[in-house]
Amino acid sequence: MFSQLLFAVGIFRLEHRVPDLGQALYILGIGLGTMIGNCVFIFGGQLIADKLQNNQDIISWVIGGIFSITALIQIWKMVRKKDTAHKFEHPEEITHGLENRMEEQMEKQMEKDNK
Repeated sequence: MFSQLLFAVGIFRLEHRVPDLGQALYILGIGLGTMIGNCVFIFGGQLIADKLQNNQDIISWVIGGIFSITALIQIWKMVRKKDTAHKFEHPEEITHGLENRMEEQMEKQMEKDNK
């Protein structure tokens, strides 16, 4: 994408058969940056994996803690939620907002019809 911008503003030109020094340095920088980024990703990932392998018990506790927190949140949601029988007995709690919007729309339509 950045190369397209450089072509658009005229820094890069298609009529050059041999890239000039600026273009060559730009392409060299892209290649070098990509290679360094890949090396950091590969060797950094291997270093992190080795550190994690040595501390497997810590990883187990962290994952267990995350699952425990998730379970507590789910239990809290289940306790807070009203059951289906209550929703059937009191549908106005669910449809209250809908009824108000319908009444407002009907009033607007009646005002428009009366004009």
